[in-house]
Amino acid sequence: MANIERNKKNWEAEFANITYEQAKEMENDKNIKEVSIYKKLGISEPIFQLASISISLDIRAYDSNSLKNAKLVLEEGRLPEDSNELVIAKHDTYYIDGIPKHVNEKVKVKIEGKEKEYIIVGIAENIDFDSLKLNESKFGAITYLTEDMIKNEMKVNATILTFNIQKIYKTANNLANKFNMQEKVVESKKLNLEEKELLEKEILSEEYQKENKEDGLKFNIELLGYECVIDAKTDFEIKFITARNIKYSY
Repeated sequence: MANIERNKKNWEAEFANITYEQAKEMENDKNIKEVSIYKKLGISEPIFQLASISISLDIRAYDSNSLKNAKLVLEEGRLPEDSNELVIAKHDTYYIDGIPKHVNEKVKVKIEGKEKEYIIVGIAENIDFDSLKLNESKFGAITYLTEDMIKNEMKVNATILTFNIQKIYKTANNLANKFNMQEKVVESKKLNLEEKELLEKEILSEEYQKENKEDGLKFNIELLGYECVIDAKTDFEIKFITARNIKYSY
């Protein structure tokens, strides 16, 4: 089951919205086997719009490790090798003219006022960040993260693989602390009741949740569960894990 999960997407923990410099620094950790880095370039202005239908591209730039560990299943074509190449998700849109859907087809996109032309080099069956809605869809598209796109202070996402998966929680949490990736916490001792209520309201607001929902650290819980790895914080949990892994002979 663990192997099946790794064949879907091969990572154990993910850090969202850290700097590229921090992501590269992870490679120096003795328990980290591999770091994969990707950058969210943004959601384009609609590339197709008709009546109530609107379609945009959600474009992300992957480095070589991310492309490898994303385990993309290509229906045709190849993976991107340059920043002007795209792999796009397969969709049943062949009946709609004007939507890019073929290898070697070119598509112009505009993100935050900047226009760029890409060439489609592959069609993938399993890009998992599509957002499909009846009237407003965002198709997943992946390009290559090249050196000329990189700045140390730019924000990226990074996933990690470890040499010892049993240390994944300790390793990841140590890095999160090192990078000061702390959640915004309401400290009642430092705030009066009115201030506390205002801050809680801010944190629970839709605007705050939208801006911060992807920040921080998350784990591939399904994979870790199949590997019999849990975040043991108490003596009982540690003893429970130890007992599960004892091999009895009769």
